[in-house]
Amino acid sequence: MYICPACSEKTFSFSQKWVSSASNPAKCTNCGAGSAIQVADAAGYLAGSLIFLTLAGFAAVWLQSFLVFLLGFAGTLAWYLWRQHEAALVVVVAAEQRTAKRSAWLALLASLVPFWFS
Repeated sequence: MYICPACSEKTFSFSQKWVSSASNPAKCTNCGAGSAIQVADAAGYLAGSLIFLTLAGFAAVWLQSFLVFLLGFAGTLAWYLWRQHEAALVVVVAAEQRTAKRSAWLALLASLVPFWFS
């Protein structure tokens, strides 16, 4: 269980913490506040994991061993989950949540633009 930054009670499970974001924060069962891992932290962990996985793929091709890739994948997964476990939760206020939802919808629409013009 993880501590709510608003009321300091242990109310969040790992899965709640992992899937929370500024647009969809985990709700505390004690105080009702929304909490999430900071966007910069979550994005950095994901980017670092992709870099590690790419390096593991290059090493596997260079050494001609699938085992190297499997070890790299296991290490990357362990590092990513450990960083998510260690990441601090922050309170997400309603205005920040609305802005994050608008940004997410805008990013989705922007990613669909090439399909409309092809």
